[in-house]
Amino acid sequence: MADCTRWLATPAGAARAAQAGLPQRVHLFALPTLPPLHLALLQQLAHWVDVQVYALNPCAEYWFDVVDAKRLARLALQGKAQHSEVGHPLLASWGAQAQATLGQLVDAAGDSVVDDERHAEPDGHHLLAQLQSALLHLQPMAPGSVTLAPDDRSIELHGCHGRLRELEVLQDRLLALMAGPNPPRPEDILVVTPDLEATAPLVDAVFGTAPPERSLPYRLTGLAASQASAPARALLDALALAAGRLEASAVMALLQQPVVARRFGLDEAALALVHGWLREAGVHW
Repeated sequence: MADCTRWLATPAGAARAAQAGLPQRVHLFALPTLPPLHLALLQQLAHWVDVQVYALNPCAEYWFDVVDAKRLARLALQGKAQHSEVGHPLLASWGAQAQATLGQLVDAAGDSVVDDERHAEPDGHHLLAQLQSALLHLQPMAPGSVTLAPDDRSIELHGCHGRLRELEVLQDRLLALMAGPNPPRPEDILVVTPDLEATAPLVDAVFGTAPPERSLPYRLTGLAASQASAPARALLDALALAAGRLEASAVMALLQQPVVARRFGLDEAALALVHGWLREAGVHW
């Protein structure tokens, strides 16, 4: 489900761009956000070369007036709800960022935009496919309208008490998937998190220190250079820890980082022992 928004260069601009050695076109993929300064830069660049922006769009219908129920109620009190609707509640509550980015692109391009949509109907009849189809067509799913197959695990919800436990559960589920029938390839698995910088050290702690029988290949992408380097990340976390409240979870996260654990000879048993000490002492920060 994607939109391709294109700004087409003028013939005169394209000729001058060719003389300057600029490419004929520029492609931008999957931008989560588009700051106004960058958008203005793309608009200026479009005078010289074709600019094509590929943006993910979960809905094939017009959904720029979709808002959540609370906002709709506030707009109604202000007499401004004439063109707004709740639509699909997930789009209204979780789609605000995509909605704003797509709206920016459409508004900025004006009449010069070429909107080339490509929407594919989800495959299968499992719960995830039904939800994707409902989002695609802006049709809320009525309560009780879905019949789950006994083996439908396309959507799972796990209640965890913290990031570390979330990753431990994730590791268990991935290992179960890899051991089951028709296992996915590691390169086909994508794990996303709303706070990558806070989660990255814990990812290394859980997946980077796993014994061989539980080892899974992984790679972190999207981190700043200071966070991508394990020693630099450990140093920054130690400095942040010294300036903070010494939360037990943060201390354990630092000790579990492979570079720290190796330096102090902390194996899995030693880390479990330290964790037990903290729990028995009632340390929270």
